[in-house]
Amino acid sequence: MKPFKFYLTAVPKLFAALLLLFISLLPLSTFAAENYQAGDKLYVAPTTGANIRTAPSLQASVVTKLKYNNVVTVAADTLPAQPLQITVPDFNNGFLNMQGHWVKVKTGTTTGYVFDGMLSKYKGLELGNHQEDAYYAATFGKPATKSIPRSEVVQGHTVKYETVINTYPKGLVEELTVFDDCPDLTYTFKFSFNEAYWLINRMMVGADAVQDVKISKKGTETVLTFYSST
Repeated sequence: MKPFKFYLTAVPKLFAALLLLFISLLPLSTFAAENYQAGDKLYVAPTTGANIRTAPSLQASVVTKLKYNNVVTVAADTLPAQPLQITVPDFNNGFLNMQGHWVKVKTGTTTGYVFDGMLSKYKGLELGNHQEDAYYAATFGKPATKSIPRSEVVQGHTVKYETVINTYPKGLVEELTVFDDCPDLTYTFKFSFNEAYWLINRMMVGADAVQDVKISKKGTETVLTFYSST
């Protein structure tokens, strides 16, 4: 039988080893830009840009401000383990919580820390470009389109219309229903909320006719609904 002293010294070492193994097995998908690793190149997702800071803290000084769609590289010595939660607009006079971590990045000769909730593996649609369908096809693959005939009785008359569903192979489903000249749209994003949120953010730039915007989380999916009054 081994001395009791052995257990006093061995148990902490065993616990530390198991803890290190557990941390190493944590899925990277918990971070904002899905499955990123050191060396990955990510895009600045907010249309207003994002700050690079000297330390992983909102109180740390700003090294530089990055612009929308600027590219950063995840540093080799980054440790995205310091969580951060911020509030972001829900585009309907409310707010949503966005969770993520600080990540160390490089851009040019600059190195610093960025909240990874503001980074995306998807390059956003350029500002001023309104070709959303072409962007979605280039980013999420050519969609399969299905039309569903519908009808409704209005003041004794049957009005026929349809719902068009575009299913993109890489995690996006778009549903468009036009009734009474007011399009109702539903977007289902089958990837992380943070990634989905910034695509919605870009979609809302200059969308003056958009009303009744609703963003909801359903399991691993994010659902956006709204209608246009034009």
